[in-house]
Amino acid sequence: METTPNDSVNWPTFLGDNARRGGSPGEPAGPPSTPAWKRELPGMALSSPVLKGELLYLAFMDGSLYALDSQNGQTRWSFAAAAPIHSTPALADHLVLFCDESGNLYAVENTTGTLVWRAQAGGPAWSSPSIFQGTVYQGTTGARLRSFDLRTGRRDWDIELTGGSCSTAHVTGDRIYIGTGDGRVIALERGSGRTSWEMRTGGPVLSSPAFAEDLVLVGSEDEFFYALDGRNGAIRWRYRGTQGFVAPPACGEGLVYAGCKDGYVYALSVGNGELQWKARVPEIICGAPTVTSTLICVQPYGGPLLALERRSGKQAWKVSLGAALQSTPALTSDRLFLVNYRGVVHALQCR
Repeated sequence: METTPNDSVNWPTFLGDNARRGGSPGEPAGPPSTPAWKRELPGMALSSPVLKGELLYLAFMDGSLYALDSQNGQTRWSFAAAAPIHSTPALADHLVLFCDESGNLYAVENTTGTLVWRAQAGGPAWSSPSIFQGTVYQGTTGARLRSFDLRTGRRDWDIELTGGSCSTAHVTGDRIYIGTGDGRVIALERGSGRTSWEMRTGGPVLSSPAFAEDLVLVGSEDEFFYALDGRNGAIRWRYRGTQGFVAPPACGEGLVYAGCKDGYVYALSVGNGELQWKARVPEIICGAPTVTSTLICVQPYGGPLLALERRSGKQAWKVSLGAALQSTPALTSDRLFLVNYRGVVHALQCR
């Protein structure tokens, strides 16, 4: 019961898989050429689309969750939550899971939108559910992290996270890694929620961790991007920008790509943190990059969707979507799905 994609038409969770690496299971053949379809929905959107087969799932600030036909954008079903939804849904088995601003954690059936269960996460959620081996983990800005049974919604454990969390947890093996608003990166025992280690940075950790080569890769508002030993939290290296790192990073082929509030994308060696290149973009980067075998897609807050060459950081193409972007794209072998802040959903055909 995991959310790891198993084919090129699945993008079932925030940043594509449980490792939060931002890697695409598909490889677009080229830049977006023509719109496959466009759909304007009523609410504003801060979350990112997720995809399973022919269904595209999107959450909105008016509390609506939509399942759209990925081929034509038509609504298959919609679900009304009790409060606005900030975070990206997650898919597992036959369920869509998401949390609203009132702390309600929902599991709905993925083909019909029928409510299967609802639980209380303990506060407003800006982070996405993390699902691993039949358990759902949800952090909140209300200073709670709770685990729930995926099938029933029964709560397994509940811990306090001082400072709250906007960070989507990375779950692997017997550990959970998460950032907090009071500047810590914490490793917890998956079965009990007990703290294994914590490392304090000099600013809030709003970024969601990625995991590669046994390292926890995460940015902080203290202007540093960190690589921490997953076993004990020791700092293996850190890289300093000129402003904070709030966007989640993405990884691929020995590099980690980190967007910064200073308007640069930094490509750093996972092993030692050496700068490989940096690329200037029009505005601050709040959304996570998406990585393919040749490109990195980034979305400056007020600017166009940009694709940079992975080896050099040179711009490959750009597409304007008419409004601010905080959403991370979902990619397949021939399409790119994205929603802008105004709630306009774009399906772009790739050459």
